[in-house]
Amino acid sequence: MKRYDAIVIGMGPAGMAVSAMGAAMGLDILAVEERKVGGECLNVGCIPSKALLKASEVNFSAFDMEQFGISCQCDMTTDTHRTMESGPWEGW
Repeated sequence: MKRYDAIVIGMGPAGMAVSAMGAAMGLDILAVEERKVGGECLNVGCIPSKALLKASEVNFSAFDMEQFGISCQCDMTTDTHRTMESGPWEGW
């Protein structure tokens, strides 16, 4: 049976840091992650929500661009599914 100096459950930011530090110290580390490395913030939380916020900001600015002397005769739509497909959180 293999023995480890540390078992890290979850490879979010803290788990990644502990694993890297332990390995750098020469410890045998076992890391366990149910989903994707990087944790909730990277894959489904903070970063994906920032992508949606940015898309919303661009959309809002486009509707308000006449104040800057820019006019456009077009139908503008927002495809949030496409926005979400553009990042590492795809498939969550």
